[in-house]
Amino acid sequence: MSLISPRDWIGYVAEAKGVEVNAGEVVVLTPIKKIFESLLKYFKPTPWEKWIYKPEGRWGLWRSSVEGLAVSFTYTGVGAPELSFIEELAAAGAGHFVFFGLAGGLGEDVEVGDLVAPTGGVCEDGFSQHYIPYGIAVDTNDKLVELMLRAASACGLTARAGRVWSISAPYRELEWKAMEYHGKWGCVAVEMEVCGLYALCKYLNTPAVALLVISDIVYPPSRRRFGFYEAKLSSTVNALPQILEKYLALYAESSKS
Repeated sequence: MSLISPRDWIGYVAEAKGVEVNAGEVVVLTPIKKIFESLLKYFKPTPWEKWIYKPEGRWGLWRSSVEGLAVSFTYTGVGAPELSFIEELAAAGAGHFVFFGLAGGLGEDVEVGDLVAPTGGVCEDGFSQHYIPYGIAVDTNDKLVELMLRAASACGLTARAGRVWSISAPYRELEWKAMEYHGKWGCVAVEMEVCGLYALCKYLNTPAVALLVISDIVYPPSRRRFGFYEAKLSSTVNALPQILEKYLALYAESSKS
């Protein structure tokens, strides 16, 4: 049993600050400021002053109704440990998590601006092992990945499903690891949060899905390049709110059947 539970913490803060602890049905998370700003601009959610964290800061909530669902948007820091507050959100009623982020591409056929819907991944983030056994690859709900793929397609974009490699030290993305994780495990991207998200949500038995935009090419070395300021990356990031809206419509519809 944990020494401190998330319910204990949010109850303590809520009582001290006189606020509520209702996080909504679906929480959309991103550590990327540009993505977060595009979501706020598109959905025009209301800053949720009654949450335990202020909306203008990290882990604050902005709330809206999308496709009949109570949806909260939040901006996190970079790295899997930043996602530990998902336990607080789950304790406050959140039942589904959607993550948007950037990733480095692995392989010959991935390009800057491409979309990847992770089916699972290889955990080197240092956070996942507290929720699943160390050394075990993590996965997520295939049906949610399929809904995300369909949502992207409905918006005129193609997303690929595949594993990712999550690591907490971006300057320790070693070539031999990239070779093994891409060649043996089928990883098509490397990033810092997805395995932590999937491991935690698997532990909580809570649905989670992610969608990543390729921002640079990491492996093989002959293709290595940065693409953070390329037009295709910006165009794909700007399409994420429409993809989310379609995904939530498909999710709401599937939840009724």
